[in-house]
Amino acid sequence: MGDPAASSGIRVLSVDLDGTIIDERFAEHFWMEFMPELYAERKGVPLEEAQRVVRTAYDEVGPMDLRWYMPDYWLRRFGIDADPRALILENAGWIRMYPDAEELLRGLGDGVLLVASTNSARIFAEVYEEVLGIRFHAIMSCVSDFGVPRKYADFYREAARRLGVAPGEIVHVGNDPVWDLEMPLSAGVDAYLLDRRGCGGRGARCVDDLRKVAELL
Repeated sequence: MGDPAASSGIRVLSVDLDGTIIDERFAEHFWMEFMPELYAERKGVPLEEAQRVVRTAYDEVGPMDLRWYMPDYWLRRFGIDADPRALILENAGWIRMYPDAEELLRGLGDGVLLVASTNSARIFAEVYEEVLGIRFHAIMSCVSDFGVPRKYADFYREAARRLGVAPGEIVHVGNDPVWDLEMPLSAGVDAYLLDRRGCGGRGARCVDDLRKVAELL
């Protein structure tokens, strides 16, 4: 019996990472708890002061700036001499896959290439691979590999070009209605929004469980 994905013309499953595959509590912990704690420890200041310094710096940069996503930038800015990869691994206990994501990836057929499409820095996706045993065919980080802060439509078009497939041969799923649904759809990618709280009648382009994505391939 042939591969269902092959018969449907789908060659790539593109997945957002934080909040889609990876429990978003890791990112929240790393940036909002661990970094202030690290600053307090290395600078010898109270945690409350470290939280104020770190969060003020985050606000000054903002999420439309590439530096926002780069742990090496923040370590330099805060004057902390440390290996960002080692720090991420130090917090590996917080890195967890959602159960439905684990089932989806475990059941993915050989005929579909798994690609990470993320606006996190590449280093996070590489650590996720190592810690969780995920094997991506490719990692596409818009900030590390494309030099843009968000996954605009051109990100998806260029990702398809680099993968050697047509946009219509990609299924993308993620939890942001703009960057994971509107933008890929405008690029010709077959995209779906993930909302684990429920889709509330938002139609066929919304799924509340990643295991349902297997039915789309």
